[in-house]
Amino acid sequence: MITHSRSAGTLFSSRFFAALILSIGSVLSAHANVTLSHIFSDHMVLQRSKAVPIWGKAASGEQVTVSFNGQSVNATADSSGVWKASLAPMPAGGPYVMDIKGANSLSIQDVYVGEVWLASGQSNMHHIVSTALNADKEIASSNIPLIRMFTANPQVQKTPQDDVPGAWQVASPQTTPNFSAVGFFFARELNQKLNVPVGIVNASFDWTPGESWTSREALSSVPELKQDILDKWDDIDSTYPAKKAKYDADMKAWQAAGSKGTQPMGPRDPMFFHRAAGLWNGGIAPLVPYSIRGIIWWQGETNADSQRGYQYRTLFQALITDWRKNWNDQSLPFYWVQLSSVLPADPQPVESEWAEVREAQAMALALPATGMAVGIDLGDPP
Repeated sequence: MITHSRSAGTLFSSRFFAALILSIGSVLSAHANVTLSHIFSDHMVLQRSKAVPIWGKAASGEQVTVSFNGQSVNATADSSGVWKASLAPMPAGGPYVMDIKGANSLSIQDVYVGEVWLASGQSNMHHIVSTALNADKEIASSNIPLIRMFTANPQVQKTPQDDVPGAWQVASPQTTPNFSAVGFFFARELNQKLNVPVGIVNASFDWTPGESWTSREALSSVPELKQDILDKWDDIDSTYPAKKAKYDADMKAWQAAGSKGTQPMGPRDPMFFHRAAGLWNGGIAPLVPYSIRGIIWWQGETNADSQRGYQYRTLFQALITDWRKNWNDQSLPFYWVQLSSVLPADPQPVESEWAEVREAQAMALALPATGMAVGIDLGDPP
């Protein structure tokens, strides 16, 4: 009987504490802390003369207030906990403080309003100031507080994400060595010509093809891109578990045989950074709809090296149109650098994937609000 009495008491206590935990959890979920994406952080630059969306997460139905530069705007978190407010257009200026209030309070310091550009692409955009020409001189003269850069850390993802790791930094000899060189020099030129704060959002990644930066929706809407790119990656994705299991078994057998004969080859990793839409999902989608003036882009080499130069005429324009659609601005400026002449000269006329990419880049100038920096005479051939 004593044993029975103790069991009943233990059961009662378990139920009591379970109910208590659930009750506390309900209270906490109803007053969850307001959070922001990484891009909303100290030293950020907001776009002047445009509406400025600010967003984050909170408990469903929670009221959030954003106060900035004399404005106060309210938002309510939706059923998934996402809230978004919009500040009215402002002239250049700063520094300001942004306060966000919900169940908790957040304060973002040293915020300026000026010109904001998104910089993206592959290695040439990712290339940092410390490895640029005359790096020591450029770094020594880079104490320019009105230039800031948000360096994102894009990760390959299967679905669009709501945040990308990164931080804003103020230009100085201590920080600029790791800034995107193209992004920094572009910002410096704008700052000198316009005399306003300039923010660069750098979301770039070495050795990446255009399709990894293009959304699944855009790729699937073009039959050629769906068949040649998206469907192939879907197949890699769906067959990977079985192929990986077979590879593991083959490796064990090969090792058991003393590693003799041809070593088994592993299947292609579905999360490889060439994955279609992978870096869009993990690098660009999280930045939408951060208010920007325009986009600078340097990419194309990987598509040329993959023997798909001709296809770039379709892919590149699909990417530009896709980004503009997501930013809800069909005239959003989009500028890029033409592929340079880094390959050795050939004295005879030959077929060239690089030439096909250059042609595709020139054809994209048919889209409005586009521009191309000619780079064919700027290469550093081996």
